[in-house]
Amino acid sequence: KVQLVRERICERIVPWPLAGVPGVGLTDREGKPTEPLKALRRHLKEQGPWDLVILDPMSRFMGPDTERDNALATRFVAALESLVDVPGRPTVMVAHHVSQSAYQAGAIDQTASRGVTGLVDGVRWQAVMAQEKDDQKLLRLKLAKTNYSAAAPEIHLEFNDNGVLRLVPEEDVEKRNNDAADAKEDAAAEKAARKTA
Repeated sequence: KVQLVRERICERIVPWPLAGVPGVGLTDREGKPTEPLKALRRHLKEQGPWDLVILDPMSRFMGPDTERDNALATRFVAALESLVDVPGRPTVMVAHHVSQSAYQAGAIDQTASRGVTGLVDGVRWQAVMAQEKDDQKLLRLKLAKTNYSAAAPEIHLEFNDNGVLRLVPEEDVEKRNNDAADAKEDAAAEKAARKTA
């Protein structure tokens, strides 16, 4: 049964590897649609219906200066929205990086995304994922923005032995945090004891 599910999933996932393919920006220097955007829309219309379109990473698909110019960022978001108008009316999900300052601070909110505010303002939903500072194996996932649903609680995830993300129950997170705090206290006490000895 598991194999059948995997086969069905693989039938429905259509990757477009772009390694070494130059010029796949969906908008140009003026924020206008490009040939790659038109080709992607044609492909989606001809091969649909689709449930989900994922673009990863966003920087690969943005036009020049999109991360620095709010007007260009808004036009890029409009280009993404145009991908919804294909058979199946898919959700369009785009993976993006956080800014260096957000990464260093462990920020996990709407301001964490790299680039101008027009990118975040234009999208309708944003989630942010970051590593826990004290437990590098543990990831936090927070819904930072949603225009179409109620807010959701932050969750924790970790990779299993097969490299698949799994949900970590909150009681496990609390225990791990308590164990880490206890270990820090023990280390500090041991260090203090060595100094007085």
